[in-house]
Amino acid sequence: GYLWTGRYESAKEVFQKIQIEQPLTDEGVEASFRLGLLHVRLGNPQLALQTFDKLLATSREKNPLTTRYWRLRALELSG
Repeated sequence: GYLWTGRYESAKEVFQKIQIEQPLTDEGVEASFRLGLLHVRLGNPQLALQTFDKLLATSREKNPLTTRYWRLRALELSG
């Protein structure tokens, strides 16, 4: 909910905590994806690219096409 309600710092803290504590669980994978989206939304395309690349490298992403789409958007934003 934090990401969609504009509470970005809270969202970032939650996503990072889940990433650290449960990196390869479904929740950890989802947190990684949402953290990438958050970086795009906050105008940090380089951080988004790093996040999406790490996520895709795990081979656990359930929707790699969506992740690749957002990775491409971050790449476009990075100039």
